[in-house]
Amino acid sequence: MKSVYTFKYLFLFFIIFSSCQKEKKRSEEVDTSQECALLINNQIKKLTIENINNQIENQYVYFGKDSLHQMNIKSLVNRHKFFFYFTDQMCPPCVESTVDCIKAVFPEYEKDDGIIFISPDCIVRLRENRYGKKLLVLALGELRIPLEQHSVPFIFTMDENLQINNLHIVNTINLENTLIFLKNIRGN
Repeated sequence: MKSVYTFKYLFLFFIIFSSCQKEKKRSEEVDTSQECALLINNQIKKLTIENINNQIENQYVYFGKDSLHQMNIKSLVNRHKFFFYFTDQMCPPCVESTVDCIKAVFPEYEKDDGIIFISPDCIVRLRENRYGKKLLVLALGELRIPLEQHSVPFIFTMDENLQINNLHIVNTINLENTLIFLKNIRGN
């Protein structure tokens, strides 16, 4: 009889101990997740500070495959709401989730000429319709800002001097900030 009670107590102890260990592990996972989110946000802030107010080099550009109708990028600044930059090297779900945010804020984005997508390494056959938009092709193949060296999609606006005056680096873990940024642009 004594061994039955001992077994019950050991079994109960094991259940309680296991439960405590699981709770401790969950707590550690939350702490790690919060630390990771903080590191990501700090890196985004750092990259934003490094790239905001940078000037984009004026260059010839064209849409899709129509290289016969080139224009200066400067001619696009006053007529457009924002530019969305991504490369084919970026994770497709990151780019697609950003496009979903754009669609949520600008439901007619495909028809809106004020929303320009830039993907410098997109293959030619996809330039006419990438996520529903003709891509802007850069003659230099890049904007020549430091942020291009990082594999992150970003949204920006420029002033008449081709200086980046609004910049949002997409954090796909927290797309709420992307939605807020886009709503602010829509409101202007």
